Amino acid sequence: MKSGLASNVRRYPWLQFSASLFGWLPVFFLYFNSLVSLSDAILLGSVYYLSVTLCEVPSGFFSDRVGRRITMILSALGFVLANLAFLLATGFSSLVLGQFFLALGMAFLSGTDSAFLYDSLKLLDREAEYANREAEGQKYGMIGLALASLTGGFLGLVDLRLPYAFSLLGAFWMLWLAWRCHEPPTQHADTFQTGSFLTTVGECIVLMRDRVLAWL
Repeated sequence: MKSGLASNVRRYPWLQFSASLFGWLPVFFLYFNSLVSLSDAILLGSVYYLSVTLCEVPSGFFSDRVGRRITMILSALGFVLANLAFLLATGFSSLVLGQFFLALGMAFLSGTDSAFLYDSLKLLDREAEYANREAEGQKYGMIGLALASLTGGFLGLVDLRLPYAFSLLGAFWMLWLAWRCHEPPTQHADTFQTGSFLTTVGECIVLMRDRVLAWL
């Protein structure tokens, strides 16, 4: 088991790298506006943010109760389906579908990736490495995003769909990496304990005594 957990830690930066290959970032609005009106292109942004909001809590619950690995696999599948929907888009409805799957991928990855790293390190008795390992993962993610944006910009000069094809390759890479990860054994659903909603709110209010947390 420990060798599998150690491979999780080694694989983590590349998970962050592959998850950040959004080659469409410099051209997505131009692409949307080539298929729909300006007002509809702006509305598609609202579709994305609403979908992220709706998926955030269920994704966190799923990650805690079912597992980190499967949640990251679902995130990668969301990115795959999103890029496919964008590539094959012919109008507003197909772009809405792409925005929903993109939001699903983002929400299911958000927090799960960091928890996956921490759980793996904790079971290896290496949790003191967490900050440095997380920083390394974020660095790889930023490098991936920068390279993908540059590549997507050049590809967009040829065809606005090509950046989505590039991003699709990145999503498949992320799916392959997530599939090869090992689930860190954590508390299962039958032993997972949480307080009531009001108890949780109260605990959050108490934490606001910390100035930094209060500002956030």
